[in-house]
Amino acid sequence: MMLSEIETTIESYLNDLLRLPVVHTLLIMFLSIYAGKAAPQLTPQMQGWFSSDPFRLLVYFMIAYGVARDTETALIATVVVYFGAELLPQDPAPTHDNSQK
Repeated sequence: MMLSEIETTIESYLNDLLRLPVVHTLLIMFLSIYAGKAAPQLTPQMQGWFSSDPFRLLVYFMIAYGVARDTETALIATVVVYFGAELLPQDPAPTHDNSQK
């Protein structure tokens, strides 16, 4: 099976699925709730999922596909965001010393 056939199949399936208003709304709600810092505490099972690289890639892809509605663009964006997050330093934000010297 050629890559273009796989892409066409996936794109067709996702387009059909996301045309359903309930599915689209639930997807946006799920991504909005659990992608932000204000998300409620995840269950231990969900924490395990989000620590899994394949699941994180799937979430990145779903976000990108929801915005672009194009599998190629979504795949490229997923790879860029994933590797960009891996390469960027994870240092905490600098703290300001408000004490007087």
